[in-house]
Amino acid sequence: MSTQHKKLRVALINDFEIVVQGLDALLRPYADEVELVPQTEISQGVDIALYDCFAMADRGWSTLNVLSADENVKRIAVFTKSIPQSFVDRMLDMGVTGVLSKALGGEELMRSLRAIDSGEHVVSDSLSIELERGTWPGRRQGLTERESEVVALICQGMPNDIIAVHLHLTLNTLKSYIRTAYRKMGVTTRSEAVLWGVGYGFHMTPPSTPDTSAGCLTPRPIESSGNVTNSATPASPAETAR
Repeated sequence: MSTQHKKLRVALINDFEIVVQGLDALLRPYADEVELVPQTEISQGVDIALYDCFAMADRGWSTLNVLSADENVKRIAVFTKSIPQSFVDRMLDMGVTGVLSKALGGEELMRSLRAIDSGEHVVSDSLSIELERGTWPGRRQGLTERESEVVALICQGMPNDIIAVHLHLTLNTLKSYIRTAYRKMGVTTRSEAVLWGVGYGFHMTPPSTPDTSAGCLTPRPIESSGNVTNSATPASPAETAR
């Protein structure tokens, strides 16, 4: 006799339409088990907030704190590619119930969501695997996921020094990513890159944080790499995940 499950309400916290569409396609075969709702509907109650912190300007910590304080969110899971163990531990301490890899197939993702909803702490074994079947803005135009995130932050108006800190890159490494991305995009200036980005689905404002009056987490200093240092910038829950 099969067990009848309730239908899960899952909100993807990510404003990039191509990412939302990708998750929707992944979960579509399980439409009788899960409903993917817009993040704007969190106030109506969701079983799981699935947080993809791709190109989030604050690198995610404050948003996770906001979600954990929202009584309309039953569980929180982070959706990423790879992440340091120390970040996983910190997120679990904050109330995150799962850290799920973007390399998961639909069946395994659905199984993980069910476990998270039941209160189990789930951390994917495949978090360090390079994602081949994932999607991100600009992928079809040849951008790697890291180049895509750099372009996303450029479109949001961030200067190079701030982008470097957010992504834990040296300025030289960042400039190398920018040069490579520009060649693929067929642009030579920052303004041309922004216009290109807008045409291919990038946002000119940072992805939104769910609307709630909850407080924000006090940022901790990052452990910056190379020549980039800035003790006032919060560490990223996915700075190696992109």
